[in-house]
Amino acid sequence: AERAFRTELTSISGTPAFVAPETINSGLVDARTDIYSLGIMFFMLLTGRHPLHVERSSDFLSEHLVGIPLTLRQARDEFPWCPELETLLASMIAKRLEDRPASCQEILDRLRGGLRDLTLKTMTDPPEPRPPSGRLSRLFNQFFKHER
Repeated sequence: AERAFRTELTSISGTPAFVAPETINSGLVDARTDIYSLGIMFFMLLTGRHPLHVERSSDFLSEHLVGIPLTLRQARDEFPWCPELETLLASMIAKRLEDRPASCQEILDRLRGGLRDLTLKTMTDPPEPRPPSGRLSRLFNQFFKHER
């Protein structure tokens, strides 16, 4: 599984665990391609899991194309995840390039423009996260509780 997180030299450029579907299909590649990878990283930071279930690193390519990613709630059901955060993350890891946010600025605007307040309201008293990924989730919660 560790091999899935290393860049491989193949006709597909990128790390199998994070490569966007259009990279696999040799399609149009633009900023939204990186947003897909960023969405995978955000998901992993928040949950400690990859949103796609695979047995071998070679399975990532087909899963990026047709696999249904987990939601935050499916990955870590002990948290009362904000629906708007679920929606943002789902849009970032959408299979179709045109269904993703157009830029990182759009993501920042959504995070700054109300999503943070909605998340604060939803996560007022989250349960204690379970280790090992609990540390990252706790940091996330601290940011939303104390950052002003």
